[in-house]
Amino acid sequence: MKRVFLAVGLLLLLWVMPAAADYLIIKVDLNTVDLKAVPPMPQGMQGGGMLGGPGGDGAFPGGALGGPPGGALGGPGGGFPGGALGGPPGAGMRGGLPPGAGAMGVMGGGEASQIMTESENPIWVMGYFEIKNKPKSYGPAVEFDHQHGKKTIVPLMPNYKYTHLRSESQARVFDKKRRVDLKDAKDPEKYVNLALWAWSHGLMKEYHLVIDDLRKLDPKHPVVKNVALVQAQLKTTPQGDDPALRPLLDDLRAENYRILGSEKGHYGLLTNMPPTQTNDAQVRRRLARLEDNMESFYYWFALQDNIALPPMPKHRLLGVLVSSPREFYSKHAVWGGAPMATDGFTPRRDNIMVISARRLDEAYVTLDKNLQGYMQMAKVGRDELLTGKVWERKEVMDAAMPVSQVQTLAAIQKSMEEEAERTTLSHEGTLQLLAATGILPRYTGVPQWVQYGLASYFETPHGAVYGAGGLPSWSNLVAFKFHRKKGFGKPRDALYNVLSDRLFHTAARTQIDFEENRDKEKLQQKLRDDWEKARSSAWALVYYLVQNKKFDTIIRYTQELDGLPRDLDLDQRMLEGLFAKSFDLGDAKSAHKLDPARLQAVAEAWFAEMEGVSLAAAEVEHDELKYRYDQANPKKKAAPKGQFPGGLPGGMIPPGGGPGAPGGT
Repeated sequence: MKRVFLAVGLLLLLWVMPAAADYLIIKVDLNTVDLKAVPPMPQGMQGGGMLGGPGGDGAFPGGALGGPPGGALGGPGGGFPGGALGGPPGAGMRGGLPPGAGAMGVMGGGEASQIMTESENPIWVMGYFEIKNKPKSYGPAVEFDHQHGKKTIVPLMPNYKYTHLRSESQARVFDKKRRVDLKDAKDPEKYVNLALWAWSHGLMKEYHLVIDDLRKLDPKHPVVKNVALVQAQLKTTPQGDDPALRPLLDDLRAENYRILGSEKGHYGLLTNMPPTQTNDAQVRRRLARLEDNMESFYYWFALQDNIALPPMPKHRLLGVLVSSPREFYSKHAVWGGAPMATDGFTPRRDNIMVISARRLDEAYVTLDKNLQGYMQMAKVGRDELLTGKVWERKEVMDAAMPVSQVQTLAAIQKSMEEEAERTTLSHEGTLQLLAATGILPRYTGVPQWVQYGLASYFETPHGAVYGAGGLPSWSNLVAFKFHRKKGFGKPRDALYNVLSDRLFHTAARTQIDFEENRDKEKLQQKLRDDWEKARSSAWALVYYLVQNKKFDTIIRYTQELDGLPRDLDLDQRMLEGLFAKSFDLGDAKSAHKLDPARLQAVAEAWFAEMEGVSLAAAEVEHDELKYRYDQANPKKKAAPKGQFPGGLPGGMIPPGGGPGAPGGT
């Protein structure tokens, strides 16, 4: 994958390679949004080719990006003040720009970058967009279509952070791997590995193509038999709803909840959303996603050679889709107020998902509130912003730049809603399946680390631009690496704190302190860090075990839990003993007592392996970590004048390159 950061007009470079996947990540600190702040128009729409040749070399007369001869992305004197990447004159896109020669100062270098100020307590919102067409350049703005809308005009604002990711489409990568890896291949393991790659990238059609190839090679291969069995089981529908849930369902119906079932019959969602065509479409979309998640769950197990296929659920799996956040939080309190990792929760005993119809985090709530006011000011609606029809109105065109800011924020909001829905359904849907199949006990205690770790392995995580389950987590890997440097302590201590659930208990106590403390700012960062440590380490341990084909030890562990007395409180000593026995880490005298040396060996191997794990988009990981380190070390030497806070460190661009675009959330 090629690393490129968005500067003015950079998107016009990106359609050379066919079948490419282009993604644009836009991050905005809501505290810095000002609709009156309009970026300057290009300095002289004459001379200066678009890509840095002599005048008139660009796609538009005089160059779409303006500036004196030399162009925007390289060559002396090109573009706008405030270079995009820094570097020596004439170095072009890879070598960067001299201070004062880059695009608008959006990303660093030169005087113009001083426009950017980061608020003391930023509220970051992020949207990711798969670019569907060849963008058009309008001075300091770019128009393109994406998966959330059309004709979106993104202004290149100093307080926006832009990251562009470019790669071949995942389907195209699969085609190449299939041609190369399976050419004259006689080893079934190659087919299984490629099927797993397709699964982890959400390519289920391609998954089945590989299984068909394997079937031709070896019709009796265990994976071929497993997939055939899963296909047959998925065609059957469960026998109604769990009778034990009847009183709960009666209570919900009395509260005007109605139920809609999925087309394949495995799921039902009760909702209090009014029965309109739009609302029903939203419910059915979620039902379809739950069905897809179930198929993905079972097809992963079909590829495993040391784990039996889980049984299909005996009854239809049910969820409660709550229309208002207030009512959702009320139900959360009634069910015990367990910590939530997504916009939902799944009580194991009842094994019913409860999910919010709206995203609940502070950043989204703030964006929604602000956006309503912005749309009123601009006299536009969200639908016309997302469809691009807003640009058919003359009065809007006369105020194009402020409206483009509102449109961009509306597109970010839509992206955040999509992200929350897929993460919530894949996470909570997996928890429900784990309980329905007996992998997680329903009536005995289960440590939070194994619940979160397993669900996060199968989920499509927050922040994922592409991919499905099983890949390095876009949300957890960066947090794990960050805290590995400063927050976990020694590997053995970190592993012990995970298996004893100490990290989740610490986070829960901090949560209580935060909710009871009026001066929440002092606890806000600690709360975030504590939950990050607990969740990222749980994901990392499960990921490590799965990668090393030790999922069977996790099942052995949960089976040990299932054999405990019902409702028994799990203390630290008991969890230590269960882990020692299940993972063969007991000492010579007792299988239920951890051997310190064996624990340390596993911990060090875990940390060492995770250090070499990277996101599919390694540049995103790099920038996120750089931003986090900079934020955690505010007393470090101030950046040179013109350098964007949290800018790209050395090594990511060739020698001579200067500061780059920030990352972080």
